[in-house]
Amino acid sequence: MFDRINALPTEPLRALKWWVAVSLVGVYCLSPAQATAKENPRHMLAKMVNTTDYKCLASIIKAESSWNTQSISPTHDYGLPQRHMPYHTQKQIKAWLADTHKQLTWMIAYTKARYGSPCQAAQARDLKGWY
Repeated sequence: MFDRINALPTEPLRALKWWVAVSLVGVYCLSPAQATAKENPRHMLAKMVNTTDYKCLASIIKAESSWNTQSISPTHDYGLPQRHMPYHTQKQIKAWLADTHKQLTWMIAYTKARYGSPCQAAQARDLKGWY
């Protein structure tokens, strides 16, 4: 970086353009909009699991939240997987709802830990109406 300081443009207009460009890149990279930009949850999930698990998880998500990352039930269930969160703070719930990747990661781990696989979780949901 310091090597480049000596190479900065010396003409005022050229220098101004250079600093504006550098500033815009910095603003873009650090802006909250960029940090919170959400990828389509379906595409995100497809990148995280194999095709079979995707189909099973997608069937649960469709039934639980209709792919609404902000879904909230009257029984304190939140997000795509409708995670039960009755004792979490509003700050924790807000952070959960804002993080699609966290919702999907949690759902994948939960279905594997509790049911052995996403497809076994989907079968349990089909039988019981919940998972």
